[in-house]
Amino acid sequence: MIIGKIPTKIAIQEAPGKGRGAFAIENIKEGETVEVSPVVLYGYDLRSPGEWSSAEIVMHQYHNWGPWTPEASCTSMVLGYGAMYNHSDEPNIKYQKNIENLTISFIALRDIEPGEECCHRYATWNEGLRGKKI
Repeated sequence: MIIGKIPTKIAIQEAPGKGRGAFAIENIKEGETVEVSPVVLYGYDLRSPGEWSSAEIVMHQYHNWGPWTPEASCTSMVLGYGAMYNHSDEPNIKYQKNIENLTISFIALRDIEPGEECCHRYATWNEGLRGKKI
């Protein structure tokens, strides 16, 4: 059972228009695990999304540990490069939570070439809120 995998085929580089991002430095094959990131869990308050600050919105949409419900009791901080993967509407990696091991695996959805940014689709619970002031 893998409880952490240090990425060897990616590096953090400048991502034009985004700040920094994770880029392939070697070929990554479809289905290959790019990284297994440990997570640290912590509690959060149960205010409705309309009451959250911008930073809280990002934390809850990306780092929520389990489906967002009023009964949800925690969120998570992703370690390793896990927080460096940017969003894409056409992702080349996906993330898969392992609740039991407290990890998130990042897995290639297709072959990724060196120099290509590794991006996943961020959580979608708030898609109806995009473009709206919260």
